[in-house]
Amino acid sequence: MTAANQQLRQAQQATDAAGQTETAIKKMLTDTASARQEFRHISGGQNDFAANLKLVTDALPAQARFTSVDVADRQITVKGTAASVFNVVDYVAALEALHKYAEVRIVSMDDNKGNAVVTPGTEVIFTVAISRRA
Repeated sequence: MTAANQQLRQAQQATDAAGQTETAIKKMLTDTASARQEFRHISGGQNDFAANLKLVTDALPAQARFTSVDVADRQITVKGTAASVFNVVDYVAALEALHKYAEVRIVSMDDNKGNAVVTPGTEVIFTVAISRRA
């Protein structure tokens, strides 16, 4: 009888282990499905992070540099420095010429001392907001 009880106990332990394994597999499948859905959301259509990042970086003039790029759901915010105000205006014009965005505007443009009035030929710090089409 002891051998039978031992076999029964082993069978019960195996069943419990199989149940735990099945639960773990179901959780992995759910997590994988969620990750796939999130990937599709990030990489699809209007929310294509890489494509938007390429567009805004390719349009930047050689005389300008990024300090940050924030890609959100409906807006991209670009901050950087440029050799002059004309480089920032050229950047905005290049983005508008793409006809990919609802609006492109200069949010701020200061000289490197924080003065809002910038004289031509002075290095500037800028912020540009790029609104995506709905």
